[in-house]
This record gives sequence, C-alpha cells and structure tokens, in this order.
Amino acid sequence: MDIIFKGRRTEVQERFRRHASAKLSKIERLDSKTIRVDVEVTAERNPRQADRRERVELTIRSRGPVIRAEAAADDRYAILKGGDAVRLVFDARSLPPVPPGFVRDWLFVSDGWDKDGDKNTVAGQTVEPLPFHGMDDARYGAAGQTNPDDAAHRRFREEFLTRPGGPTGRQTSWGRWA
Repeated sequence: MDIIFKGRRTEVQERFRRHASAKLSKIERLDSKTIRVDVEVTAERNPRQADRRERVELTIRSRGPVIRAEAAADDRYAILKGGDAVRLVFDARSLPPVPPGFVRDWLFVSDGWDKDGDKNTVAGQTVEPLPFHGMDDARYGAAGQTNPDDAAHRRFREEFLTRPGGPTGRQTSWGRWA
C-alpha cells in the first residue's frame, strides 16, 4: 500500500509523516484490497476560517469503493485541571430515527495535550506557552514555537481561558494575575 502526502499552503513535517504512516499502515490489516492512501494537509490562512485552521483529508483507494475522510481543527483549547469535567450538549432531534432493534451510540473524540505541573517541566507552573497543531513537541516553548496570535486567538484567550485562582483574583490563561 502506498501512502502519498501532499501539503497545501504548508509543509508536511517528517514527524507527522511517520506518525500518520504508522497509523495508516493498520488499514492493510483491515482491508487487504487497499492500494493507495492520499493524505492532503491544508493550512487555512483566512482568519474567517479559523475553525478550520488545519485540515487533513484522506482518500483511500482500493479494489472497491473509494473512501474519503476529513478532519479539521483549530488551535483553541479548553484548559482543564484534575477533576474538571467536559459536558457535550447538542440537539439530536434532527437525526433520523433509530431502526427497531438498533441502538444509537456516540463517539466523542478529544484532541489535546497534557502538561505536567512539575517544577522540572518546561514552564510547568503556567499554561503558557499554549500548544497548537503543527508545533514540534520536541521544541515546545522554543523560539518559533508560538501559539497563533491573531485577533481571534487573542479574543478567545481573554474571554474563555481564565481560571479562578488565589484568594481575590483570577489567573489568566498565560499565568498572570488579573
């Protein structure tokens, strides 16, 4: 099975190629008819499309149907600590009814980073530098490894990435007291 990588307005990092190739190689075990997988990584530069900042499209070609999959992500994350909960709420009334004898299941995919608060961890006592898609984990916090700083990301950090802290203040997402 061939895996072909293509970048649009971005360079496909070698680290991503290795990771994706390892994951995609498992397809052969599930479907031995697979001939080729095209992986297209797109970086969206339009600020109006910030929720699709990075998109990966897969096209799986086999002796049978062509399978396409797409995923997009932005770099806006919730900052959680131990004991926090995530609640997903949506209206499912518009979905088709479940046939008799079937059960509808849900799959929640979480995408994030875990940062240890240990004193020996890079910037372990603050949440900055914030992680982002496309960063090189081995160079976390190094020059050139900064979270996007456009107006949409600044507004998001100021509005949502706050955590109560201390007896009287609130701690901003980047570790300063307001």
